[in-house]
Amino acid sequence: MKQIRSYIPQYLLRLHEADWHCQCPTCQQDYPFVIIDWQDQRRYSASLSCERVAQDILFNADAFVLHSAEEMSAAAWQPNQLQQKINQGCINLAISDAGDIPVKLYAIGIYINQMMKLSADDVAQITRCGEEFSRLLAQGALAEHFDLLPVISKYKLQAVRALSATRLDTTLDARAGMALSLKLNEFTVLADNYLEQNLTALDQDAQLATFMQQHRQLWQNFILYRCYHHLFPLNSQDAFLALCGDVYLLKILCGLLIQSEIELDEVRISALFAAMERQPVRLTCDADMLLVGLSLLK
Repeated sequence: MKQIRSYIPQYLLRLHEADWHCQCPTCQQDYPFVIIDWQDQRRYSASLSCERVAQDILFNADAFVLHSAEEMSAAAWQPNQLQQKINQGCINLAISDAGDIPVKLYAIGIYINQMMKLSADDVAQITRCGEEFSRLLAQGALAEHFDLLPVISKYKLQAVRALSATRLDTTLDARAGMALSLKLNEFTVLADNYLEQNLTALDQDAQLATFMQQHRQLWQNFILYRCYHHLFPLNSQDAFLALCGDVYLLKILCGLLIQSEIELDEVRISALFAAMERQPVRLTCDADMLLVGLSLLK
């Protein structure tokens, strides 16, 4: 046994203080609360697959205010210094006041790509790299670079095809559930050129753009959850592709409901995010994972 630092996020304190009556598919199996242990740190968390948890994480600006303490632990697994530094660097980029969500994800992706080339022993370079990316994001340089990326529709089509083939376990109300099901079923039969037109129309939809801007905190909290709960990205760019895929497909789901004139309230949004967490859409990749992930952001 050794003494370690433990962290409890505000969302978890709030959930523990409330009476627990959630009956979503996750909570019908077990309580969603978890402890993430490694050798010198413990993180208390809860699964976003629970709709009650999702709502508290996504819709509270203070969700990731962390409360720390000292505890005893016998945990054996130890991420190396590079893994811990990358994780913290991603968190720092996610909480930056600069950049919209696609630019933040672009910054995180390029940062991960650069950090993976470093040695875990190069502590000074690891620190400098994180500081440099935060500075470039704050100065707007990364936003300028992001704007120069080409639009590649191929991977968006593949992602939406995978979404249409996935049976999402949503608890949406009948009206919203039916509208979403009809839209996704329509996507399964559309030829690529027509599906691309539909996706372009969604990308250019003013109501969806307004929704994304008005709920910037929601998307930021979603990224922070992935960083905090999963020690994102560990050693793989798979995690970055999965994150970009989830953000893109959740945006598509929200856009489809907006097109159907369904109000996106906290309950419906939380149900969508929790369903995607319960049944992730697996993306196949025939190219560099960083490139594919970035293509989903444009």
